[in-house]
Amino acid sequence: MTNYERGKQLLHGGYTAYTPDLKSRAVKAKRYGKEPRVGAIIEYYVASKGRIGHTGIVVDCEFRNGAWDFHTVEGNSGNEVRIVHHNLTPAQIGGGNHVDGFVYPDFCAETCSAEQFIAIARSQVGYREKNSNRDLESFRTDHDGGGNYTKFGAWAKSCGWGYNPAEWCAMFVSWCAYMGCVSAHDYAPGWFKDGDAWLYRKKGGEYAHDEWVFDGGRWYVFDNSGHMIRGWFKDSTGDWYYLAGDGGMCASQWVADDKGRMYYLTSSGAMARTAYIREPRPDKAGQHFYYFVDERGEWQKQYDTYFPHLEIYEEAI
Repeated sequence: MTNYERGKQLLHGGYTAYTPDLKSRAVKAKRYGKEPRVGAIIEYYVASKGRIGHTGIVVDCEFRNGAWDFHTVEGNSGNEVRIVHHNLTPAQIGGGNHVDGFVYPDFCAETCSAEQFIAIARSQVGYREKNSNRDLESFRTDHDGGGNYTKFGAWAKSCGWGYNPAEWCAMFVSWCAYMGCVSAHDYAPGWFKDGDAWLYRKKGGEYAHDEWVFDGGRWYVFDNSGHMIRGWFKDSTGDWYYLAGDGGMCASQWVADDKGRMYYLTSSGAMARTAYIREPRPDKAGQHFYYFVDERGEWQKQYDTYFPHLEIYEEAI
């Protein structure tokens, strides 16, 4: 099966530039409902057209205080790919309301995961349509337009089923389905942005989660959702680590917290505790000075010394 065919399977039989097709195929597959889910495709009823007239992809979802609170990524939302916020009670979905319902894609080993589908959609936020077929890949604002020309439409046309110019929200969803399957099955490791967070796809196509990853000479750590962690992180052994603003693990250096307290990260990245930190002596070349950190890892200046009590406290490496 090719990635192109996988994308068609994900959408229950085919790509489309016509928004009602997504619902009709899902209904036949018994994969259409009124409950938003992460990775679902939202379908909007447009009264002036008397049919489904717009669509997008649900990227997060939570039910609280009797309502569904969720965000979607939508193509052709104000002539660009945007994140849209929704807060709807169950009674506000279907029954002639603006939000008609949700297509539940066929996420499986043969297609891609909801996470991969969403990562592709989020990566396009900010893309604006153009006035011609020039510079279709560009995110630069000086290449923006308003003529419905997009890379999603160009892709659809190249596949022989779409047209350009045209309203392109369904083409965007179709393109994300295809690219999600490419992401899942081409197995190239690399980074993907998910809103303000970063994901890392490992060799084999799976995304890192609850683990460390070594990439480009640096270590990174990921939480259970697959998002790269920044700042302080405590591992399962109780050791503390500090991840810089770019996510890379800090090692063999001092770091300060937001209150100016100083901590030392050893060569392994683990924060030193109840230890002396040896550094070059400031007043004599070739000799050393010892800085003391307590059981919390905090530097205690009053215990700094030229002659540490190494029989009591180990020296941090």
